[in-house]
Order: sequence, then structure tokens, then C-alpha cells
Amino acid sequence: MDKLQYKIYHENKTHTPDDFPYNTYLCSIPLDFKSVNLHWHNEVEIIVIKKGTGIVSVDLTTYSVSAGDIIFVLPGHLHAISQKDREIMEYENILFKSSLLKSSGYDLCNDKFIQPLFQAALISAR
Repeated sequence: MDKLQYKIYHENKTHTPDDFPYNTYLCSIPLDFKSVNLHWHNEVEIIVIKKGTGIVSVDLTTYSVSAGDIIFVLPGHLHAISQKDREIMEYENILFKSSLLKSSGYDLCNDKFIQPLFQAALISAR
């Protein structure tokens, strides 16, 4: 996908207020909406599957997900959510700006774990 195509998928919706860079949404597919189209944004997104099963796509790779699964989407990465067969999926979206995880001083945890995660240097546990 070239840069122009990538930019088309940028979601401009503001998910977090300026005074506190965190927000959650409780969602159900297809009860709230049929799907969440392919998009990306500048916030980190954690998708926690609460009930049922569904489909989550991250960076054009499709995953079948079910209750108990957690999907971590880095800022700028393409992702989508959709219904699997005729199943209902309830999930919680947790969105926050990565700055929420940064300390004002030296932070060993940030250096050893958070930054490598954001640079995709840690391997996922799938």
C-alpha cells in the first residue's frame, strides 16, 4: 500500500480529550454497528473481547477472535473489526495517547518494555 492509499484510511475523529489522553468505548457487533471499517489513528488501541466471536484485522492480517482475547494496535497501524458469520461480539475499546505511558524522568520499565513494544521489537504472545 502506498502512502497516498494509507492516508485515505486516517480516522480524524478525536478519541481522547486534550486534558486526559484516555477513553473507552463499549461496543457490540452487529448491535451497535455492522463493522468498523479499515482505519488508523494516532492513539494506541486495545481491543478486549468480552463475549462472542468476531474478526479483527491488523495491518491487513485477519484474526478470528473470541471472548478473552486482547488485541493491541499500535498508533498508525491499519485495523478493522467485523462480524464473524452471524455471531454477536461484545468488546471494549481502550484508546489512549502513548504519552500517557511516559515518565517525566528516567524510567527503566519504559526503556526495557514500553519503547520496544512501540517499536515492534517485542514478540506477541499469540
